[in-house]
Amino acid sequence: MWFNGGAFYPHHKYIQFGTKKKFRLLPFSKDAAQKVADKFGIEVQQVPAGIYNENNGSNEAYWSPSLVVVFGVRTGLSDDLVYKMAKALAKNKEAFWKVNPHHKFYKPEVAWKNTGSAPLHPGAARFYKEMGYMK
Repeated sequence: MWFNGGAFYPHHKYIQFGTKKKFRLLPFSKDAAQKVADKFGIEVQQVPAGIYNENNGSNEAYWSPSLVVVFGVRTGLSDDLVYKMAKALAKNKEAFWKVNPHHKFYKPEVAWKNTGSAPLHPGAARFYKEMGYMK
């Protein structure tokens, strides 16, 4: 199993850029961010205004698609094992949140949506359906 942390702000690439030159991020609409998010099955979040001020940059608040917490498993893992993994993570989410600030974006109610274009494993789907999160 692998873990991938995604978009979290301030993003390190903008900070690297800011060490070389001043920059300004241009906002785009929530509708545009939502269209991209819908295409890839991910959520949107609002990036706060001024989050890059300390890194030689500036920005208004803007909406952005974000893929923050993703777990991937190989397709050969049994449905039962992946079901138990999804259940254990949901049951222990508070402990998971304490490990890293990025983890606070993990919410079992929507975690099944945040897979981008990757298919959801049948074992995970079974868990989310049983919990009533997924139809």
